[in-house]
Amino acid sequence: MAGKWEFPGGNIEKNESEIEALKRELREELGMFVNVQEKIGSNIHNYDDFTINLIAYRCEFKSASFKLTDHDQYNWVEPKNLSKYDLAKADIPIVNLIPD
Repeated sequence: MAGKWEFPGGNIEKNESEIEALKRELREELGMFVNVQEKIGSNIHNYDDFTINLIAYRCEFKSASFKLTDHDQYNWVEPKNLSKYDLAKADIPIVNLIPD
């Protein structure tokens, strides 16, 4: 999704729970540590050559180095401002589930 804003994350590995995958991906991609809270929702989106099942959780931020490994930049955004970003199509329905 080059040039698009998207939520961080990635594939769930074998024998890994959704929560374990989220914690690992945040740590690997952003050097971020969180307490995972409740599930917000999910969205299955079909792109031309692959399908994504985006699963979103509310998290409590603990700490981060913000050393980027897979992304060009990051930004903290208030939920009410997320729709102002050029988001990946799979992320848009998740944005609509996040309360202001």
